[in-house]
Amino acid sequence: MKYNPPFGAQDPNASFVNIIPGLRKGSAVPAEAIEYTQREIVAVITESGLEPSNTDLAQLAQAIKILAMRYSGKKVGEFELSPFRADQLKPFHYFANGDRFALESPQGQELYKLSPEYKQDWGITVQEIGGVLTINKPTLFYDDGRGMFWRPSSSPGGNAVGDAIRPIPGQIYSGYGSTGSIQGSFRSASGAFVGSHPINYNLTRGSSAGDGWTTVNLDISQVVPTAEENLVLNIGLTPAIFLGV
Repeated sequence: MKYNPPFGAQDPNASFVNIIPGLRKGSAVPAEAIEYTQREIVAVITESGLEPSNTDLAQLAQAIKILAMRYSGKKVGEFELSPFRADQLKPFHYFANGDRFALESPQGQELYKLSPEYKQDWGITVQEIGGVLTINKPTLFYDDGRGMFWRPSSSPGGNAVGDAIRPIPGQIYSGYGSTGSIQGSFRSASGAFVGSHPINYNLTRGSSAGDGWTTVNLDISQVVPTAEENLVLNIGLTPAIFLGV
């Protein structure tokens, strides 16, 4: 939109002036100066996805923020980890915890417009709740509420893999002795195995004299740190999804 100067002005950049009774006539305002300005503003508001309204006079500012985020190079559906709490995320970012929006809400519409493959991979479904159609955000939390670590994968995203640990090695050494007697022994144990009683014992054939026993326990804390769940060194961040509205 170009500048529309006062009606009849010779200078295309002439300014508007107010009337001063008895001294100066005010500038005649051409229709274009009013109409074109309004249409330009309405076009920005509409492009942002907002519905122009005479009861909200801050829509232009809102629209500029929305369009700035939309065309920042981010794509709807992208995830990120944020140092801020879930209720303090950046504009247009939402806690990725699987909660639902009304389908007709701006956020619900953005989720619904995501590709069928994305919605399938991330478990996004439309569901009627209390007579209202809703659609859920993806969740980056496991079924039991634990947050999941991110890992590059060649398979489609959204495939949660449950707990697993690497093999825990350990050995028990045993043997027997002479022909006339059975000299059984757990001579030693290593790795994750720990002897909790005297390990060596001798048994004389046909006699219980000298019977002995031993217990070998499995204690993986002898090899690796243990906790209530499998962990790697970590720090908590808030998972967020970008929806652009």
